Amino acid sequence: MVFKGKVIGMNSNVFQLPSERKKKSQFDDTLEALKIYALKEHSKDIACLETLFSDLELPVISKAIKPEVVIQTDEQGNLFSTAPDQVDLDLYDKALGKYDPKCERLNDTLRTLFNVAWAQLSDLLRNEIQQ
Repeated sequence: MVFKGKVIGMNSNVFQLPSERKKKSQFDDTLEALKIYALKEHSKDIACLETLFSDLELPVISKAIKPEVVIQTDEQGNLFSTAPDQVDLDLYDKALGKYDPKCERLNDTLRTLFNVAWAQLSDLLRNEIQQ
């Protein structure tokens, strides 16, 4: 019996030990299938997921940086400061308000993709990981 995994949307692409694989590119093919699955099912997070698929690293959402007073020196060497304008402060507040929901959604997406990947592991590979 040929192992096809448990997730229909993965089109029988599975992760297996090297000794189980029928072709060398199977890991890359399955990773690409997982990326396509993510694109279809979690399109709002796909930009954040690039590091997951390209470098196999967990993605991180950067927090907005609060605009601060900038202290500069003019041509005569005098110090002066420039306060952030209200537009920059409003944009910061808006970005900050979106930060927590984006992080929660990304965590949900990562949990789902982990479960999909786990469901596509062969029993032998799953046993190796658990040991």
